[in-house]
Amino acid sequence: MLIVRWLFAVILAGLFVPAAAGPAPAQQSTAASPASASPPSESERVPASLTLRDAVRISLQNNPQLKQARVSYLAAVSGLASARDLVDTSVFAGISQASVGGGSGETAAAAGARVEWQSRAGDALSASLVPAATSGATSNLRLQYRRPLSRQSGGLSSTNVSIVSAELALAVQDNTFWLARQETAEATVRAYLNAVRARDLIKVSEADVEIAQETVRMARRRLEEGLVAEIELSRAEIRLAQSRDALIERQRAYRDALDALLLAMGLPVGQETELVDTASAERAELDSQKLVEEALANRRDLKAQQIAIRRQELDYRVAGDDLRPSLDVVASYTRAGLGLAGGGDFQSQSYWAGGLEYSLPLGAVSRRERKETSRRSLEQLKVEEAYLRERITNEVLSAVRRLEAVAATLDIYSANLKVAQDNLELARRMVEEGLVTNRDILEAQVALTQTRSSLLSAEIDYFLAQIALERAVGRDLAERLGG
Repeated sequence: MLIVRWLFAVILAGLFVPAAAGPAPAQQSTAASPASASPPSESERVPASLTLRDAVRISLQNNPQLKQARVSYLAAVSGLASARDLVDTSVFAGISQASVGGGSGETAAAAGARVEWQSRAGDALSASLVPAATSGATSNLRLQYRRPLSRQSGGLSSTNVSIVSAELALAVQDNTFWLARQETAEATVRAYLNAVRARDLIKVSEADVEIAQETVRMARRRLEEGLVAEIELSRAEIRLAQSRDALIERQRAYRDALDALLLAMGLPVGQETELVDTASAERAELDSQKLVEEALANRRDLKAQQIAIRRQELDYRVAGDDLRPSLDVVASYTRAGLGLAGGGDFQSQSYWAGGLEYSLPLGAVSRRERKETSRRSLEQLKVEEAYLRERITNEVLSAVRRLEAVAATLDIYSANLKVAQDNLELARRMVEEGLVTNRDILEAQVALTQTRSSLLSAEIDYFLAQIALERAVGRDLAERLGG
């Protein structure tokens, strides 16, 4: 008896002490203002030599959009864990003062515990136990049970529907997170190779400036020898100025591209690094039909659409089930006056009851409209799935055509590079022999620079076209490039 009364005192203390403690004081924010920017920390510093794999790996760790997708995924995990928690347990206590007929007041106090359990089939069981009660209250034990036989039973019970909905929501977030990883990886690859392109175009422009300087020296020497008119020197100097201006512009473009890469990696901009990798991709024979089949089997956005259809099918079934009458088996048991910790004025008594409950919904316009709305939504999702399949097919075929076109362009520029180099040497010899003016050298120089730039861009475009094809097919770029 003393143990039960001691337990009652502990429960009351647990109820009142937290309220007196009050909320914990909020911590003052220590975030630095934008004006007080500091050098990047060790974790924010870009490596001195940066490979493509390292860039993708860092991006997968730091990208803000990817972090948000992970937060949404973890929220779905928590939602599923909550839905699968079928037992609810609580401890309660109460105290009251009552007066009857103007007489002296009587104090009643009680404490106990309550347990509620639900099964995925729809069964519901609740039990409450009040072992501790004063003389003005009654200690008791109550059991209640309900099992649906028609509406909200089996797979359409509210508990099972909540769990299945949470499982489908988690599957959607899993696919969304996977897609976010692929998008982050592809964006980082593009940013890295665009920076490589901008860096290598600087080398092309530097070679162009050297050629222009040599042409100016040749024109000045031949002018001093009286072999050419002054306009040839002017043309060469104008071309040199244009080459230097193009070099400055490409240096600026490289700085912009490097900062864009750092931003894609989630690092502070303005840092310097050496890009190690270049665009190198092996030629491969492409089977469009097999690639389309692979895409339709692997694309996560298509899987997410199919999950959305499953969710809507469940909602449609629930809406139809809500129109049915309900028939439930119910039972209850009560034992009052347990004789623990007081309550001795009451004799111990037991009550039980059992039976069936039937309910027929009337005026079910809103229920019927909900079912019709759910049906229309389901049909629309199926239409969107068919359209998505066609769009995926188009994306794969377009990516294949793009890759084939870039491969052909790459072959053309590779063959044309030797022609452009020979053309420049031929123009130089002809100018030395006095057969043509230096206009031919300048034109050959422009052609060579354009060919070198186009060849460099074509090599990078071919690699990016391969990445785009893999993304369209549904392959895991994040694992292959940054795993």
